[in-house]
Amino acid sequence: MKRLYARLVLWLIRPALESAAREAAVSVRIETLTAACAANAAAIAREVRSRAALEAVTRSALR
Repeated sequence: MKRLYARLVLWLIRPALESAAREAAVSVRIETLTAACAANAAAIAREVRSRAALEAVTRSALR
């Protein structure tokens, strides 16, 4: 009887558990993409600063 009750409870809550698992997976993906975007933004900022510095050095050398 306990086994039957346990199966019934599992059958009833399984959709909620699966939904929670999907939401958690999506949340992890969003956090991963956010971190990747932040890393890309930092790399772009470094590249812009490097190019600006190079252009400044080149301009001063050409004067």
